[in-house]
Amino acid sequence: MPGANQRGAGAWWWLLLLGLLLLAGCGKKTDPLPPGEARPAPIQDLAHRLTEQGVELSWSVPTRSESGGSLNYRIKKFELYRAELAPDDYRAGEGPDFGPPRVIANLAPDRGRMLFADSELRSGRRYVYQVRSRAGWLLRSGPSNPISFVWQGAPPSPGTPGAGAGGD
Repeated sequence: MPGANQRGAGAWWWLLLLGLLLLAGCGKKTDPLPPGEARPAPIQDLAHRLTEQGVELSWSVPTRSESGGSLNYRIKKFELYRAELAPDDYRAGEGPDFGPPRVIANLAPDRGRMLFADSELRSGRRYVYQVRSRAGWLLRSGPSNPISFVWQGAPPSPGTPGAGAGGD
């Protein structure tokens, strides 16, 4: 009776498929949230400090959603966008063409501040940075405030001839 044996094997596949569907549907169920209540608020305090090696960027890790509610999840990573331009090509208020973002893991303590150092700068070029936070595939904030500066290279050290006020 090969027909009965084949029907039995087909029934097992249907049971297996039904079991997988039931497992996929299990989990924590909550009411759906509007996007503004789920997405992290944009970073508003992106700042920079020029150092001898380049630039140090810093920003606060978001703790609030776009609508102002408390986040019930941890920010997992950040997307750092950087544009490099000739100094005259930048127009304040116009977004530059950013390259692909650099993804940075969130290593800051809760309610902490992130720090990132960029030493790959070329003298005489303007740099523009923005940051977005990410908690998951769909939980991505809007862009931060942009920061912009022209890198003139590392300042000479104080012991270098000609570096002081009375130098040649």
